[in-house]
Amino acid sequence: MVYKSQERAAFLASEFSRTGLDEVQTDAAGNVTGLRPGASDRILVLSAHLDTVFPPGTDVTVKREGSRLVGPGIADDAAGLMGVLALATELDRAGIETDHSILFVGTVGEEGLGDLRGVKHLVREGPYKDRIAAFV
Repeated sequence: MVYKSQERAAFLASEFSRTGLDEVQTDAAGNVTGLRPGASDRILVLSAHLDTVFPPGTDVTVKREGSRLVGPGIADDAAGLMGVLALATELDRAGIETDHSILFVGTVGEEGLGDLRGVKHLVREGPYKDRIAAFV
């Protein structure tokens, strides 16, 4: 796994398991996935990326500046990852059933020279590739 995303991946996998998602795993590319079954076998992918462009040693402490929270990687893409995780949690909490199954994903290889490596693996070679109906 490139771009030092191992710690984020381990955290996300743990949180996916905690929320009760099925089939939580890290695929061959390094993407973390968790499945929430729906009425259909078809899948809606909800994704955010795990990697960042900050070199090792960067202070990523979140600081408050007035009413804003500021820190490296907060919007790219920590907020996206937490949005994916929050949606997984809240769908269950609200008891919402979906037509499509939902695959929650933290992808790798989005930043820099990553060339969307994780997303390409997911849709071309991943175990769910033939079931994906939509991707967000």
